[in-house]
Amino acid sequence: MSTRMPDENDPRRCTAKSSRSQQRCKKWAIEHGTVCRTHGGAAPQVRKAALDRLESLVFPALNTLRKVIDNPEHPFNVRAAFGVIDRTIMRLGGEQTRKIQKTRKKK
Repeated sequence: MSTRMPDENDPRRCTAKSSRSQQRCKKWAIEHGTVCRTHGGAAPQVRKAALDRLESLVFPALNTLRKVIDNPEHPFNVRAAFGVIDRTIMRLGGEQTRKIQKTRKKK
């Protein structure tokens, strides 16, 4: 993450609150998570939940992409849709990205 502090309403900001002041933590949440390392973001179960949240977005995104590809008159740009899917899958490890590219080239 960046070294700058997140804005007050930034959704990537840690959601933990101080028990004394009731103010929200000012640190960045871990990637794809809701809390910073200080508030439990380094715990294995929290990191797994963050990865699970990201993985849960893959199949809906692929289904939307399939609808765009199957409909030649769809107003969305197919290249933009592929870019989003590609970046999402790369964050999950990148191996699936190469498989999609090979499949796409064969058609």
